[in-house]
Amino acid sequence: MGDEVDDSTNSSSRLLLVLFLLMGASSLVASHVFGEAGEATLQRRHSKGY
Repeated sequence: MGDEVDDSTNSSSRLLLVLFLLMGASSLVASHVFGEAGEATLQRRHSKGY
């Protein structure tokens, strides 16, 4: 019975770890994409002379 409890806690903690990793990776990708988009708009403004 104790082993079953350990397995469930391990799987739930692993799920949380994976969720945190996914959130971190998605935030990194989002910041990278938005950063590149912001740079592109800035370059367009500079080329237009604003």
